[in-house]
Amino acid sequence: MAEPTQDLTTIAHVYGPSQTSLAISMLKAHGIVVVPVGPQHISVAWHYSVALGGVALRVPASQAEDAQEILKGFGAPVRRFNLIAAAFMVFAFLLAGVAVPPRALYLAERSASSGQIRS
Repeated sequence: MAEPTQDLTTIAHVYGPSQTSLAISMLKAHGIVVVPVGPQHISVAWHYSVALGGVALRVPASQAEDAQEILKGFGAPVRRFNLIAAAFMVFAFLLAGVAVPPRALYLAERSASSGQIRS
């Protein structure tokens, strides 16, 4: 098992308390050390989760690839910018005055050239 003092890499962002717990449990069950950054604001003020960027799940760099594979099995999409979805969210906000929440769990994107995980 890796030591939590190694360099940590953000592998995913989670926006819901139940999804945060499930993702952490899945990673720990596979022997991966996971450090959630900011889970307290999700449990206390969930409506601020979008503004605060959700909960970042960080793992040792040596386990990052394995952790992403595990979370892919959880059904987590890779976060990519989508102009149509962004326009819909802005329109919904202007029309109703309420922000549309993102999906619960997004994997960090890998750089095509270096293979490094970008958050």
